[in-house]
Amino acid sequence: MNNVIIVETLEQRRKVIQSVLLTQNMRVLGSATNGYEALHLVESVAADTVIMSTELPAISAIEVLELLKKRQYAGKTILIAAHPERLSTEAYRRCGAAALIGEDNLPQDLPRAIDAVQYGYAFFPLQTCSDVVELNTSSTPYALEEKLSAQEHKVLQYLLGGLSNSEIAKMMGLSCKTISTYKARVLQKTKARNLVELVGKLSPTAKLL
Repeated sequence: MNNVIIVETLEQRRKVIQSVLLTQNMRVLGSATNGYEALHLVESVAADTVIMSTELPAISAIEVLELLKKRQYAGKTILIAAHPERLSTEAYRRCGAAALIGEDNLPQDLPRAIDAVQYGYAFFPLQTCSDVVELNTSSTPYALEEKLSAQEHKVLQYLLGGLSNSEIAKMMGLSCKTISTYKARVLQKTKARNLVELVGKLSPTAKLL
């Protein structure tokens, strides 16, 4: 597992990733700045590993993972999150990610993630808001992803990232009315009156593979 593709919008972050990879004897075959470029690059070069930001323009990291899975990409994907507290580790796991680390701990955790996935292990050191979540008003824990559809979960992730309904509609190629419907379903299923209340109800619980 020595050939790598980097998918990161910001040049400075790409340089940091490359500097860490040099210490791990990893060879960078190419880099992409958005999801579409990443998919094209994966088809063009023989990369064992894709190291990808969770914050991408055009299409989301989750959508890239889903497409890689459909195309039967045999390599491993390591995700780097600038705001891990907003993300659902379980959603990325289910879409095929082998590891997810925070940007703040990148120099320490990227080598550990590489070692883990190289030997067939997953590496998810982060306790994120929806690994396993429970309502503070209820004693019954539930997995958020079991309640939400794939589209509803994508909308939730974009909302937690601070995007407006119109921005999400543009990202997903849907109408604002459809996004509003998804948002309403998310709030209904989680028994929250608004997004602020939903975030306040979520309590993180570590979940190990």
